[in-house]
Amino acid sequence: MKAERPKIFYGYVVVAAAFAIMTVAWGANRTFGVFLDPMVREFGWTRAGFSGAFALGMINLGLVSLLAGRLTDRIGPRALLIACSLFLGIGYALSSQVETLWHLYLFYGVFTGIGMSGAWAPIMSVVTRWFVKNRSLMSGFIAAGPAIGIAVFPPLFSFFLQLFGWRFSFLLLGALSFLIIFLGALFLKRDPAEIGASPYGMGENFASGKKIQEEGISVGEAVRTRTFWLLTLISFCDFMLINVIAVHIVPHAIQLKITPIQAATVLSLAAGVSIPGRIFMGGLADRVGNRPGFYVCLSLSVAAFLLLQFSQTLGMLYFFAILYGLGLWATGAIMSPYLADLFGLKSHGSIFAGTVFSGTLGGGLGPILVGYTFDATGDYRLGFLLCLFASITAWIALALVKPVRSK
Repeated sequence: MKAERPKIFYGYVVVAAAFAIMTVAWGANRTFGVFLDPMVREFGWTRAGFSGAFALGMINLGLVSLLAGRLTDRIGPRALLIACSLFLGIGYALSSQVETLWHLYLFYGVFTGIGMSGAWAPIMSVVTRWFVKNRSLMSGFIAAGPAIGIAVFPPLFSFFLQLFGWRFSFLLLGALSFLIIFLGALFLKRDPAEIGASPYGMGENFASGKKIQEEGISVGEAVRTRTFWLLTLISFCDFMLINVIAVHIVPHAIQLKITPIQAATVLSLAAGVSIPGRIFMGGLADRVGNRPGFYVCLSLSVAAFLLLQFSQTLGMLYFFAILYGLGLWATGAIMSPYLADLFGLKSHGSIFAGTVFSGTLGGGLGPILVGYTFDATGDYRLGFLLCLFASITAWIALALVKPVRSK
């Protein structure tokens, strides 16, 4: 009699679906910078005004993430991500029809901001629930999805803009976002208990696997700790730095007389090196701990923004992109598992969403502030100096984080 072949652990299906969703959602979102020049030229808007639509999207992402994280803890991610696919598809499609700045703020800032609320904290929280062993490594694989999307989408849509124009390019973003995210959402499940399984690394002990999902502290207890607020500060700084580069590094490179397609490759290189970087950092964190891994990432971030102060050629911008991609972007592999270490899984989605909300405030403020400094001074020097200070602040905040014990 033949032995029954072992079934594939369903957590890997969740990882694959989450990876696809994250790749498309964040790849599409980070094309915003390549739309800046053609739309500013056509409508005569300021860079700060244009960046405000992205900032509003980040704020809405953060606000709705608070609800999205709670819904993920209670009912799971499937219905949430289906709704998000609709908001993203409609938001990008309507953005193709803008005629005034407030149209962009409504269609991009509100619609896509709501749609993006399901594309980080809920997905990372779900994957964290499916794994005990290799938790950070799996988070690294998921976090590599946005990096791949960002490596591919900006140069691809920079090409589409030149070929088809910005209006049709927005329509393409809408169709692609809706289709992939909707299909991926159908495969997501909140945790292994939904199918009578245990998290990877706990064997067949279903009772213990189910119990671990409810261990930890509540959101109310978490927000009364200094550790939670230090982590929100780190998230604020990290999102600020990520979004400033996403929106302004391409225009900065163009100002240095670099061609638009070459300028887009700076962002793509950062995303490209962060793909193995996030996976490597996730695996490293599983071995040495999430806190040391976080230190490595933030140290590389400080080095990157120090270098950016002196980067005036394409080669130097590429060097910056490598340090930036290996450092700052790799933190995405570690934050979710680190929160599970500190606070447990009981309210993981809600607690993670709280740090994401803080991050979106920084992510929304950063591009506007740096855009304003450009409009006032004619270059990005002051704005990038502020980025250096933010990277140092995040490093110091991590040094002050202390363990949290549940009651």
